[in-house]
Amino acid sequence: MKLLKELKNEKDIRSRINDEVKEFKDINIPVIGSGGNLWALAKFDEKSIKYPFSSLHGYKLNKLDINNYSKKLPPIKAHARSKFPGISKERSYTIGSASIIIDELTDIFNSKFLYVSLFGMREGVLMENLYDNINDLRRSWLEAFSYKFNNDPPWSYYDYAIKKYSEKNKSEITGFSTFMAKVMALTTYKSPLYACGFTVRNAINPGFTMNELADIAAVCYSGSGSTKKSIFKVSDLNNDDIKDMGKTVKNIIYKNKVLI
Repeated sequence: MKLLKELKNEKDIRSRINDEVKEFKDINIPVIGSGGNLWALAKFDEKSIKYPFSSLHGYKLNKLDINNYSKKLPPIKAHARSKFPGISKERSYTIGSASIIIDELTDIFNSKFLYVSLFGMREGVLMENLYDNINDLRRSWLEAFSYKFNNDPPWSYYDYAIKKYSEKNKSEITGFSTFMAKVMALTTYKSPLYACGFTVRNAINPGFTMNELADIAAVCYSGSGSTKKSIFKVSDLNNDDIKDMGKTVKNIIYKNKVLI
């Protein structure tokens, strides 16, 4: 609201943002954001693609879509914006200028995407001091996930699964899917692969992007024999890979004797 009062038009807003972050220009880094206006914009976007997850953590906004919103939302009156899905009455007053700010930041940092986080600066500083890299954060979360269900983390299954594919992305997704599905199996779920997919859809998963979570959920659902078209649509994997990886995960957790 303060920005709305001080600055009169889009040119002024973009100029102000450039001045604020000029010392960080020419740094090509992923843009990760948090806060009410960004969440509202992400909710508005996810309604258009029927996003199949309950949490927006890790959600990816495309730069082209952000630019489109920065052009279309500001001219619309606040009361009309409040009728849009995902935009509350409170956010309808600020989301127009916020969309311009977000668009300008993705321009400055040459980012094709913006990732939504449910965690803020305080959590970021804390995690930076606790973890050396993203893989450490993921492993920590997976261990916490396993302990939540009173199981020792089945890392031997993860290690076995990642050797099944040479391509890094397929290898990691197969490993994560196997780990989570095995936790569900040890918890004696009737359908551990389906439980894996359901859990991924409804949990907050630090360290993972929207597409990675969609990949994991799609592989787990496929291994259970369930076809979730809404998940497959968001996944970066093609249908043949999803089916093949789903069979691999199923074979590992049901048939292979892997020492824990």
